[in-house]
Amino acid sequence: MYDKTKMVSAISCGVLLLATQTATAEAPQSGRTMLEEIVITAQRREQTVQDVPLTVAAVSPTDLLRGGVADFRDLQTIVPGLTFGGQGSNAQPAIRGVSTLLSQAGSENPNAVYVDGVYHAAQNLLNMDLPDVERIEVLKGPQGTLFGRNATGGAIQIFTRNPSFEPTADIGLETGYYTGSGSSRSSPRYQVRGFVSGPLVEDLVAASLSASYQFVDGFMTNDVNGERTGRIEKHSVRGKLLFTPNDATEITLTGYYLDMPDIQGQLLGIPYNGLTAASDPVFLAPPFGGDGVVPVEPYHSASLPGYDKAEFREYGGILRAQFDLDAGTLTAITGYNDSSTHNLNNVDGAKSPAFCLATFACIQYDFKPVTEELSQEINFASVDLGRLSYVAGLFYYDAKGSTLGRIQESLVPGGILANDGHYQTTAYAAYGELTYAATDNTTLLLGLRYSKEEQDDYAGATASAPYVARDATSSSTTPRASISYALSDELNTYFTYTQGYRNGLTGTVNTAANYAPVDPEEIDSYELGAKYSSGLLAWNLAAFYYDYKNKQEQTFTGSSTIVKNTGPVEIYGLDADLNAQLSDQFSLRAALSWIPQAEYKDYPDASGQAPVRIPFPPNPLDCVGLGCGGFLPTVFDATGDRLIRAPKVTSSLTLAYEDALGDGIFDASATLYYSSEVLLDITGYIRQDAYTTLTAQAGYSFENGLRLGAYGRNLTDEEYFVSGLTSGSGFIVNYAPPMELGLSLTYSM
Repeated sequence: MYDKTKMVSAISCGVLLLATQTATAEAPQSGRTMLEEIVITAQRREQTVQDVPLTVAAVSPTDLLRGGVADFRDLQTIVPGLTFGGQGSNAQPAIRGVSTLLSQAGSENPNAVYVDGVYHAAQNLLNMDLPDVERIEVLKGPQGTLFGRNATGGAIQIFTRNPSFEPTADIGLETGYYTGSGSSRSSPRYQVRGFVSGPLVEDLVAASLSASYQFVDGFMTNDVNGERTGRIEKHSVRGKLLFTPNDATEITLTGYYLDMPDIQGQLLGIPYNGLTAASDPVFLAPPFGGDGVVPVEPYHSASLPGYDKAEFREYGGILRAQFDLDAGTLTAITGYNDSSTHNLNNVDGAKSPAFCLATFACIQYDFKPVTEELSQEINFASVDLGRLSYVAGLFYYDAKGSTLGRIQESLVPGGILANDGHYQTTAYAAYGELTYAATDNTTLLLGLRYSKEEQDDYAGATASAPYVARDATSSSTTPRASISYALSDELNTYFTYTQGYRNGLTGTVNTAANYAPVDPEEIDSYELGAKYSSGLLAWNLAAFYYDYKNKQEQTFTGSSTIVKNTGPVEIYGLDADLNAQLSDQFSLRAALSWIPQAEYKDYPDASGQAPVRIPFPPNPLDCVGLGCGGFLPTVFDATGDRLIRAPKVTSSLTLAYEDALGDGIFDASATLYYSSEVLLDITGYIRQDAYTTLTAQAGYSFENGLRLGAYGRNLTDEEYFVSGLTSGSGFIVNYAPPMELGLSLTYSM
């Protein structure tokens, strides 16, 4: 453990990169006199947030800097109502309580993720930090009438910077320091981010290149040997070519590669309240045990080398062509993604005793999902035809992949097959929205989407469950209708009804009854809102109600998963946000999500794990392969229970200061985030108590484009869970990083 004085000294020698989150190299100006206005494309047109009849959180690079957002999972600190969780390296966001536990290849999150307009089913990329973010839009509520894939919960749109014909650069370095307070080790964190762009052929071809690298030595301790563990290493590269043959045509070709070769720190967890099969007295003492190690403190783990693997890779390309015609704008986007994940860990959260592995109470799980996606979207947005305008589009999506799972590789060479499933999904959709300005104050909107899904799957979990092929075809028609009424030039009100749809699953050995299909999810969403905007003040308020049918739930047994539908779910609440320019120097950003109701209305046959152990017979050897010492599955009535990842209250408050100082600009900000209690497993046994985090930063920008800064994240040093996983092997939780301090240096041109 490092001395705090030495730690501060070490930080003073480091530098921080926050590329795309820095001031430009233009001449400094004193403070701000107006709010920064972000143009969004939530409705496939350039509009301000106040013009869109739904709840949208628009996040700029400045917001990311002020909120201390180091990676996408940190978005929840500035976007209340968005909660991140996950299983292993699988990122699983929740929006307004709509989330999923499904992790098999082929299962998709109800909250769709798009990067530069291309849908990504594998959401592990949310563990990455992209160095070239232009803006992020979080759309709350069902999406489908204007997007490629259906989404029942919402959509996260990430837009990266395009090439510029003006030479541009944002380059810098980062060093942070996890302070090692409490039970965590001190550890450095290094990050490099950069973006460069410029013309290749004047007014015809421009190019850009962005890259990032992040390394954390590990702020965790392996109790097996007392050594440091929890390394994190990530890197990415993205290149773009922009071709503009004339004023009406823009063609962009993108290629990217994202790699996380080591993210132990996001995978390793500890048993919640000591609940792990490995802690059974039979496994911890001779003659049958004695070789197990169970971690008990936050930021500790216990594993043998090689059994703490967490990797993710994705590469792909995008071809985007936009044509400005007299009648409107035609856009065609072709996207290709290829992603793979490899997790190898002890599901019981401990160094598994050999006898515990032999009984199958402890599980070593080697999990390898692979996904390959191809999508094509054609979209047309008309010009205003008097009082009428419209958007129409066609979408094609083809995805295929596999999930390979093996267990007990340290006991059986090559392991025992636990899961071998393959899938292919082919989807077609046609969608459109019609907007009509009935009067100068009243606008009507009507949208419709038709979707068709074709699925082919085959799976075999064990030798006793042979390969079985299944195919299914489903279709849906989902509407959207909205009426907006402007009370004044600054104040707009609206009511929107939207229906969301999420495709079902073919029957495999992983469904509740073997080979029983899982029905599609459906949401009827009702939202009433008001939006106000002036030069110095903007606020948005929305009340929503969800009637959620056939929610798909997953239970993890330790070696396989079980998926089935629930009865109806009811969710309702309020969203509010405010941006205010308090003076030339001070600005305020505040947001609140209140979800008093998010519960199962009828779910009498919920399944999960009980914190009750499977007993041993008089001779423990008779229990080989029978799971003795593990935890009993339970079927219970979840009617009236609250959903996971659905805190009743989340809120964020950012106070920022900016003013000229000498020949440069000084800026500073602090962000306070609060979350009420969060449930992390369906039984409600794992729960994170209410917590508060504080992030702060300050920096000085010189005339020559250099910016020096300092920051602190999780300054309250909260030890809070970001995910929880229950199985027959244990109840395991993962912690968010501890307090981190750091300095920065960036150069912008």
